[in-house]
Amino acid sequence: MYRVKNIEWLSKEARESEILFSDGQYELKAFSQPTPDNVEIGASLNLPLNSFCTESVVRAESKELSIEKQSDFAYYLTAELINKKEGVVKIGQFLIVLDVDIPGDIVEGEYISFRCDRVDYY
Repeated sequence: MYRVKNIEWLSKEARESEILFSDGQYELKAFSQPTPDNVEIGASLNLPLNSFCTESVVRAESKELSIEKQSDFAYYLTAELINKKEGVVKIGQFLIVLDVDIPGDIVEGEYISFRCDRVDYY
């Protein structure tokens, strides 16, 4: 479970926002459109996030989870592979669904690193 730390509205009419999430250890800023009505600062959530334009998926050199911000929404992430078939990884309390297939030689329980242009909520 993670919490909403901040919401910055890009367009209230279009329900488009940037949401900063925190699980107490890690933070991720995600794009959201449409932003659900129940999302407010302090709200606890457990829905998976989604990576967008994921690339360079490789076996990680170490088993150290990391979130490295590259630009406004882009990240370089190191996460544990939880479900290869569905492309689900875990960093702290965040579950993230990748939008690409995991290379065939990587198995569940291993750590992978990848880059994504954006993390999406909803």
